[in-house]
Amino acid sequence: MTADYKKTALIIDDDEVLREMMNAMLSRMGYTVVSAENGNKAVETAESWNGNIDVVLMDLFLPDVRGDKVCPKILKKHPNMKIIVMSGYGLEDTKVLNTEVHGFIQKPCSYDTLGKALEKVFA
Repeated sequence: MTADYKKTALIIDDDEVLREMMNAMLSRMGYTVVSAENGNKAVETAESWNGNIDVVLMDLFLPDVRGDKVCPKILKKHPNMKIIVMSGYGLEDTKVLNTEVHGFIQKPCSYDTLGKALEKVFA
C-alpha cells in the first residue's frame, strides 16, 4: 500500500458479527471500509461510493441476490476491483461468479489469514 493512497474494501455479508469483525481487522490494516448486509445494498453502496473500491470481500450466498448477480453490477463502476470470496463452503463455490476471483477465505478467518489473502491479491 502506498502512503498517498488508502485502499478501500467493501464487505458484503449478511452476518452482522462477521461484518463488524472484518471491519475491525481491515481498519487495523489501514483500509477504508464500507459494508453491506445484502447484494442490493452492496450495489447501492458501490454505485454511490465517491472513489475507488479496491477489493470486495463477499459471501456468495446472500439473502436477496447471489454473488453472480452482484459482482457484474459493482464491476461496472469499479472495473479494477479485486474479488475475494468468503464462504463457509468450499472453493468450488466461486465458479458461480462467472468472473475472475482473486482470492478465497474460509469463514470465519483470522487476522493473519485475511492479511495474507490481501497481500496475495495486491502483490
